[in-house]
Amino acid sequence: MTETDQKIIDTSLEQARALHDNLRGMWDGDALAAFYYSVISGTMARSGPEVAKALSGMLTEVYTNTARSHVDLGKLANGFAGTPPTPAESK
Repeated sequence: MTETDQKIIDTSLEQARALHDNLRGMWDGDALAAFYYSVISGTMARSGPEVAKALSGMLTEVYTNTARSHVDLGKLANGFAGTPPTPAESK
């Protein structure tokens, strides 16, 4: 990757971050989800199989990691949500 390519990526990421920061203050979660779905699916459709494959891979990776962390958090929370110990168990 050239230095010019890296600058384009860095600028694009910063623009995406700024846009997201602006939108999340104005839109609810459903509107944000619809917006991002439109952007991602449009990019896949317009940019060809290499981009579609890269985006699909990233979506799968992030979803899998997020789902796993939520399951792990749920397991942790279940350990705290049990009934309080009886006096005999506390000893």
